[in-house]
Amino acid sequence: MCRFCSPDYSSVWENAVKNDDILLQSMIKYGTYRKSNKHLFLTNEIIEEITTKLAPNLNEILIAGGEALYHEKHYDFLQNLQPYAKNIRLSYNSNLTTLKYKGKNVTKLWKNFKSIWLRVSLDATPKIYNYVRTGGNINKVINNVDYLNKELKNLDMSGTCTTCIYNITKIVEIIKFFTEINLYFHTSLVQYPKALNIKLLPLELKEKITKDFNNFVNNDAENFIKKNSKLDVNKQLNRIKKFGNNVLNYMNSENLEHDWNLFLEYTKILDTHHSTNYLDYYPEFKRYS
Repeated sequence: MCRFCSPDYSSVWENAVKNDDILLQSMIKYGTYRKSNKHLFLTNEIIEEITTKLAPNLNEILIAGGEALYHEKHYDFLQNLQPYAKNIRLSYNSNLTTLKYKGKNVTKLWKNFKSIWLRVSLDATPKIYNYVRTGGNINKVINNVDYLNKELKNLDMSGTCTTCIYNITKIVEIIKFFTEINLYFHTSLVQYPKALNIKLLPLELKEKITKDFNNFVNNDAENFIKKNSKLDVNKQLNRIKKFGNNVLNYMNSENLEHDWNLFLEYTKILDTHHSTNYLDYYPEFKRYS
């Protein structure tokens, strides 16, 4: 139940707004929820078409979510692809909170494919994980990352920080955390809802975030990787520079500080729903509240 997600992409959020009209109206107001009643379903006909007609000529399949690892048809899909697995690369985004579903083990199916590109949606350090990704279990994710690194030889795995106001002030800590659990660093951006867009940050905070990131990259990152992980040092360092600068350049490209109240208002709505207080996790925001 990620705080930057919505009922459009999460069945848990969809159920929540059905039972909380204030939350529903707020998400519609802030552009988080389009209130569409249309659902796209992975039908048996689609599975059959891909696994029988298309599979012999496929090189790569991108499997998007929701969360594929909690979808029973996903496992059937992989099973049906096994005759062609050695020629196919699978590309995923996953929260990686499970590797098994209804007695089926995805690791056993994955090992036969040409390669697995897996981006683990973490978005946080352990200290803020339960706030950012409400309902998740960080220890399960860490254990699954470690297990896959040991079990799969065809795996290219990275950790994604889906960057929004809830994690940008912790960007260096997140990089360190990913490195310590042997995940290559990757970022994406939350642009909507606008209330969580990092361009809204006060300029003073933007300057501190940028300074702290540059200090880490220029002075500490290389040694930190060497001492705390089994990752390829140059690969991780290059990814930190590339994906870290991507989000910082975006953050600094426009000053939307005048809309900071959107963040405060939206966060209050989510905190009310979850019975939390953002200042318990982000004391750096206190002076701007």
